[in-house]
This record gives sequence, structure tokens and C-alpha cells, in this order.
Amino acid sequence: MVKSGPVFRSMIDQGLPVNRQIEMQAFAASQQEGYKKGLEDPGRLKALMDGQLRTRAYSGWSRAVFYFTGPRCVASTGAVSHKR
Repeated sequence: MVKSGPVFRSMIDQGLPVNRQIEMQAFAASQQEGYKKGLEDPGRLKALMDGQLRTRAYSGWSRAVFYFTGPRCVASTGAVSHKR
């Protein structure tokens, strides 16, 4: 979304009255800032974890592994999080 922002902004207000164009451009600018902000935390976390991988400093990492037998009736995913 960050990369497509300029194209989106160039198209969203075509043919609208000027006051609506201003509103739509303000909305798009706000939305673009939100997308950029949303990339900051994962970027910082990736840099931190890359450093930990390079130095083999795993003490701050934790994990959970579950083993199942028989048919599975539950689906799940995982996520990386960082305590501040």
C-alpha cells in the first residue's frame, strides 16, 4: 500500500467537486501515513532480531511448540512480538 499510494492518490478524486477532492486527498494522505507508521515497528523488530541472530544472542527469545497425534481439528498461526 505504501508503494501504491501515489497512484491511488492520483485516481481517487477524479471527476469530483473541488471540495470532495480536498477531502479525498486529505483522507489518502492520512491513510498513507498510517501505512508508513505500520511498517515502523516490524522494521525495528527485524533489525533487532537480525542483530540477535548474527551474535547468537537468543536469551530474549521464547517459543512454544505443540505436538498433536490423531486428526487435527484446530488451525492456528504464530506471530513475533517484542516486549518494550
